[in-house]
This record gives sequence, C-alpha cells and structure tokens, in this order.
Amino acid sequence: PGTVRSCTFTGPLASYVLDCAGTPITIERHRPAVADLLPVGTAVQASIPSAALLAFDPVSGARL
Repeated sequence: PGTVRSCTFTGPLASYVLDCAGTPITIERHRPAVADLLPVGTAVQASIPSAALLAFDPVSGARL
C-alpha cells in the first residue's frame, strides 16, 4: 500500500511519486487519460512486475 505524494502530467506520460511505508517510489504511466489521473493523497495499491524495476545507486546514480 502507498499514497500518491506527487503527480506530474506531461500529456503522454504521468509520473507519480508514491510513499510506500516511508520509501518513495517513482511510477510512470504512459498515455493515461486525464480522467484517470490520481490526485495527491490518494491511497493506492501498486503491483510492479520484477522485470520492470530499475534500481540506481544513491551516491553515483549508476544503474544497479
């Protein structure tokens, strides 16, 4: 479970920052309908396929 902390909508892409038990997770949704955008504060349940996860070193920014 998590909560939407921010949403940036550029038209073809919505980028969400979720707060999941104190850990921020960024999720991108491609080609969302404007009516489907989630407002800040919305409680969400996210399921992410492991093949879609990307991790980066917090110091160097290198992909892990």
